[in-house]
Amino acid sequence: MKKAARSSVWIGKLHKGFVLTCIGVTVLALGNLSWGALRYFITVRPERKKLELLEKQELLAEGSSENVKDSALM
Repeated sequence: MKKAARSSVWIGKLHKGFVLTCIGVTVLALGNLSWGALRYFITVRPERKKLELLEKQELLAEGSSENVKDSALM
């Protein structure tokens, strides 16, 4: 009977270690995901917005009335 109690203690410790490992992996994964999201909102998104604004300004400059000659005035 004592043998069964020892094995259940060993299994209990093994289970506790496995659960703590799973919790640790989850915490690290969520931290990594949060870091990636923070990096996106701080660096990547503003850069994309700047490039998009620059492209819009270039397109507006290409079609502005200063560069386009009116054929009716010729």
